[in-house]
Amino acid sequence: MYSDQNPNLLNNYDQIKYLKFEGQYGLDCKKFGKWKTIWNGEFLKELGGYYQTGLKQGLWKELIRNYQSLAKVYEKGVYLNGQKYGMGNYIYKNQNIGGGFYNEQFKKKGKWIELSEGFCNMSQITYKGEYHKSKKVGIWNIYFLKELISDVKFQEIQLPNGEGTYDEGGGIKIGNWIEVFDKFDNLTQVTYNGQYKNGNKVGKWDILFEEEVIGGVTYDEKGELLYNGNYKNGNKPGRWDIEHDGGSYDEQGEGIKLGKWIELSDSFKSGSEVIYKGEYKNGVKVGRWNIKYREKKIGGGSYDEKGQGINIGNWIEVIDGFSFGSEITYDGQYKNGIKVGTWVEMNDWLHKEMIYDD
Repeated sequence: MYSDQNPNLLNNYDQIKYLKFEGQYGLDCKKFGKWKTIWNGEFLKELGGYYQTGLKQGLWKELIRNYQSLAKVYEKGVYLNGQKYGMGNYIYKNQNIGGGFYNEQFKKKGKWIELSEGFCNMSQITYKGEYHKSKKVGIWNIYFLKELISDVKFQEIQLPNGEGTYDEGGGIKIGNWIEVFDKFDNLTQVTYNGQYKNGNKVGKWDILFEEEVIGGVTYDEKGELLYNGNYKNGNKPGRWDIEHDGGSYDEQGEGIKLGKWIELSDSFKSGSEVIYKGEYKNGVKVGRWNIKYREKKIGGGSYDEKGQGINIGNWIEVIDGFSFGSEITYDGQYKNGIKVGTWVEMNDWLHKEMIYDD
């Protein structure tokens, strides 16, 4: 009996940490017989299947590509000589949430419900539509927590304006589309609405947060991003005009941030609308930067003027994950980029002091 953890098959940190397979190899060094799945040291009793001369055969229950602690979904179906065949289903919390049919050529056919690549507990996004000759056709709907949030159309016939289509030949996007932010979840309901031409985004694309327009970007006819400036060599020069997020890049097209900027926090979402406002010089933060939460100033501090991006003097910082109900800040001093002296952790009900060495 062998334990196998092929790094080429691992797709996220949880899989690297927890996932292993156990089974046997034949004299030809190919897998055969029953192979089992191990997660965090425990056998997943319902998962696994059989190999013959290194190829999967018969009924298999296996993890989806993005399986992790927050996305415990598996796929159930039949293999024929290592190829998926017949009906396949996605199982999540013991319920069938999607799937479809593989034809004699092992290609998807007919009606399908597919999962987004980032499907997880907080981001249960599915796509529902039809395949013909292994290509998507007709209307495809996007669902979030089983609630319809938008629809797009895949080409085989000319579709009415206001829908998303693919061209007849190469599966190229054309027409109006509604696309979902790759981290879309129940707290980060961001979508992008705009036009495709010959597979490229063109014109104005609106960015919506909970169905309210919060900004937008502009593309030229070649699909290159303009941001109301000229796009050069794959970088962004000129002014970047997004209502709640933006600033200027150097005119040489090197992608270096210059001047005044407004940036969203890495965890920006509903309940955690934190932004940073300040100035860049040659791509480095300088001078005073303010931190705002729902348009109210809640903190900030200064960076050195020599362009080293070093925190200096008094700073009020926010806790990682700052949000409604967890509005915690830290108030203290920096010296040459290092915290020194007494720092105070506080919110409406907390006052805690921490001492840093000089």
